[in-house]
Amino acid sequence: MVHMRSITIHNFEEDLEKSLINYANREGVSLNKSVKKLLRKSLGLGSIKKEDFADICGTIDKQEAKRLMSSLADFEKTDKEDW
Repeated sequence: MVHMRSITIHNFEEDLEKSLINYANREGVSLNKSVKKLLRKSLGLGSIKKEDFADICGTIDKQEAKRLMSSLADFEKTDKEDW
């Protein structure tokens, strides 16, 4: 992974600061992530595709989870004849 340098923005206007804080709160992310997201968008770079499952986490209810775990139970068994 390549580490990029940090930047400091001097003489930050109060209205811009408030808007960034509000944006970060609405998005539920840090100011740093908000600024990077807004910079990527304004420069036409699009968002970075993350290799995680956040978009599907928590999308099934308890009953579905129970059925899923039940259907996977056979994978937990070891057949002695296979070894």
